[in-house]
Amino acid sequence: MSKVTGANPRPMGMKSQDLPPICRNVVVAGRRTSIRMEPLMWTSVDEICAREDLTLHELCTKLDGMRGGNGLTAALRLFIVGYYRTWSAGAAADRDSAGANLKAAFRVFRPA
Repeated sequence: MSKVTGANPRPMGMKSQDLPPICRNVVVAGRRTSIRMEPLMWTSVDEICAREDLTLHELCTKLDGMRGGNGLTAALRLFIVGYYRTWSAGAAADRDSAGANLKAAFRVFRPA
């Protein structure tokens, strides 16, 4: 029997990057699809959605319209990186301005 720790149960000694990807179903523009990502990516997108007051479905629908030739999973990963890069760089005048970070992160798909 494995010991588990914290809010994200996993066998002791196992790093989060060692965990297998998780598949979630999302509804994008009225159609159901699935996205498979690592637990760290899901934690990140959940934090972004909470901060921006969006559902995962709403975020994915927005990304779907902007992703061009990229797959939805790849677009979501790019968005996550863009969001956190914007936040860490302090690109928004007010670092606590969630909407500014969201708008800047979408620029990954439409460069200025």
